[in-house]
Amino acid sequence: MREETGLTVTDLRLVVVEWRDPLPEQAQHAYPAVQFMLDGGTVAADVPIHPQADEVAEYGFFPTRRAVELLHPYAVPRLVHALQARRDGRTALLHSPGHLG
Repeated sequence: MREETGLTVTDLRLVVVEWRDPLPEQAQHAYPAVQFMLDGGTVAADVPIHPQADEVAEYGFFPTRRAVELLHPYAVPRLVHALQARRDGRTALLHSPGHLG
């Protein structure tokens, strides 16, 4: 987190673990993947964020509805489950078809 944003996060919580099956149409490039989503808490509005220029083109904070519009359809269930897991204090385990590379 520090490398990408300049923020120091002392308490990360795992909210989603997602296993993605390979897509058969990707032939020799079809690989399974495991993706993780972590909750780092809330950032106060006055905290400066310094994105790493070589790796982060832009960033933003969005209400859930807008984030769903902006995300790739494969990523939407991960966000929805992460938000629910955050509310419930648990970790969501997902198994999804296809790997978005």
